[in-house]
Amino acid sequence: LRISQTNVPEPPCPYGHDNACETAPLSQVSLNPYQSENPHDPAFNTDSGRHYRHEGLEGIATLNRQVLARRADSGAAPKAADLEPKEPDGDVSYAITSDITGLRWLRDGVTPAEAVTRSWLSALQEYNPSLASSLMRMPFLQDHTPGDLQAIQTLTVISAGNRYIDPNPQYATALVNHAGFTDGGGVDNTEAKIIAVTSIPYLDGNDTLIDLLAGYGVVEEQTRVGRYGNRVTFAVVRLLTNKQNSKLMHSAITATKDAETLMGQALPVDFVGMLVADSPDFAGANNGYHLQFTGGFDDGTYSDRYRQRVVAHEIGHYWWGQGKGASQEAWIAEGAADYIGAYSEKTQFGDSSLDITNWPCPYYPTIEHLRADRPQYGVEISYGSLCNYSLGERLFINLDRSTTAQHFTTAFRNLHHRLSTFEDDEIDQGLSLLRAFCPQCENNPRNLGSVGYTLSRYYGEKILTDTSPAVGVLPGLGQVQDSHIRSQYGQNIQYSIAQVPASSPDQRRWVRLQFNNVVIPPKTVNVYVAMYHEEREPYAVWPQKRTVYHNDNQQAWLYAYLGATYRRAPGHHWVYIYNENWQKIAEVEYQVIP
Repeated sequence: LRISQTNVPEPPCPYGHDNACETAPLSQVSLNPYQSENPHDPAFNTDSGRHYRHEGLEGIATLNRQVLARRADSGAAPKAADLEPKEPDGDVSYAITSDITGLRWLRDGVTPAEAVTRSWLSALQEYNPSLASSLMRMPFLQDHTPGDLQAIQTLTVISAGNRYIDPNPQYATALVNHAGFTDGGGVDNTEAKIIAVTSIPYLDGNDTLIDLLAGYGVVEEQTRVGRYGNRVTFAVVRLLTNKQNSKLMHSAITATKDAETLMGQALPVDFVGMLVADSPDFAGANNGYHLQFTGGFDDGTYSDRYRQRVVAHEIGHYWWGQGKGASQEAWIAEGAADYIGAYSEKTQFGDSSLDITNWPCPYYPTIEHLRADRPQYGVEISYGSLCNYSLGERLFINLDRSTTAQHFTTAFRNLHHRLSTFEDDEIDQGLSLLRAFCPQCENNPRNLGSVGYTLSRYYGEKILTDTSPAVGVLPGLGQVQDSHIRSQYGQNIQYSIAQVPASSPDQRRWVRLQFNNVVIPPKTVNVYVAMYHEEREPYAVWPQKRTVYHNDNQQAWLYAYLGATYRRAPGHHWVYIYNENWQKIAEVEYQVIP
């Protein structure tokens, strides 16, 4: 199930918008009329440009390491408590002050959630002692309610900084002391939920929004009992308007129950905070502390199906991508979260099957190629990074289709367990996938069955595509007599197998189809174009209405368009052209060379 390192493609270029290899901002979408037929163009499909982001902000363990390093640099010897793990989350201890131990909810027995909150309060005491002391007297910390932990986490991360942001304890203090929060003795339980959902916008440098939330944020809140008797509080935070019982709230509640059913365990948090705020980079995001969604999910711009799927995807990240100690690889985390999104959509709308929504990846033929290149989204977004979604989603949905529901669910949970508990094979997450879904495949690779076949297909086995003969005809034109690739529309240069440098900034190509003995050709014809890479499933399939040209020698020809300027994975690409009855009329191939 492996490929050689020599077959790994070169890294794809970074992208600025969804249908070109450039650095232009998202608003500068090309208006080239030939590109308008490309289904990757956001104008072609409003949902095709959807992006998710999952930023793993540093947790308490990382803060512990920062503190120990800082104490070592200052010459202070670490206390014995700093060197020993403690339950429930394996963190080292900070100095717990009398202010913290004096909180009434810590004096009557400590629940696991309260213990984690105490650890974060202790970390905040280390990085911003004056703020920590003032919080102890505020209304929201006089009891322990859902959202308190996330509010403390947000204030600690802002105060301590991480690999994305510099420490800014002054801003954390200013946020708590905002006029919108100072009435009534300081932050109350509702206002704590507003603070709890400010880490993503702060990470994006959106300080203005945070200030507005402090003065004009409103909270829609519901508490529900989950599938396993667990109580979960859902809170939607918006500016100005307060839409009680909104569809966004409904999607979050139903998506959580669907995810719990699929995972076979309770949601690992008791608070799901959702901020409604537009971002140029994503439609939905989960940073481990809270979720953020664009306003289109709250005002009815997007469909109920799209909202359900995206919300369930982000809920899924509470399991997938939040690995204890080491997160899952991106193709697993995003693919599994996309599967949960598809499962919730199917469940809520009574569908008979799961639906694949991400555009196929043209850059990497298999997940092994993707893993070898490891394109980094969240650091430098590239076209290749989006393949974590498209290849990952197809992997899990096709595994679902390859076996029974019971077998898939058991294997899906088994994979999560392996990656969460450091099994021996955790160092190779592809091997974890194999052992979870097809343990017999490892010892008997020649008899993989349907599940093993799906795994091998997505890890390197080349799959034959359409081998049927090109005998279809076009009305008024007949059979294709000759077909070849041209690098520009109407250009005379011909290729038997076109060689396209991977570094070429423009990889658009045209197929010229020639017909002989045509007396009265039609003015236009309708064809379908399907494009494959390395004999796998198509990465582009779309209809085209083409103009027919002719001369006095009873020859006619037309041009089929092969896509936009974006760079494709090195290797062979196959193009199949069909008539309206989906009969093949022509095929060509070209090669992208390093």
